[in-house]
Amino acid sequence: DVPGFFVVHLVSRRRPEERSLRAQADWIRLRIVMQRRVDAERARVEALLRERHVTRPATAADVVRFEPTPPDLDAGLDAGR
Repeated sequence: DVPGFFVVHLVSRRRPEERSLRAQADWIRLRIVMQRRVDAERARVEALLRERHVTRPATAADVVRFEPTPPDLDAGLDAGR
């Protein structure tokens, strides 16, 4: 019922409900606390890895080996017969 334009981010399918900032304040505070905790944990893990000179790959693509052509998994089955 308020005139104007609104940006909406849809996260699930359910009936729309209008919520006030006051009603959501506790949830927002909790999310901020949890995000700070996660950030602190990640920073601590990174510091420990640096202290112990541990290196790790940056992405999963660095550890996954992709074959140009997949191996023939059935090739060895006939050899045992």
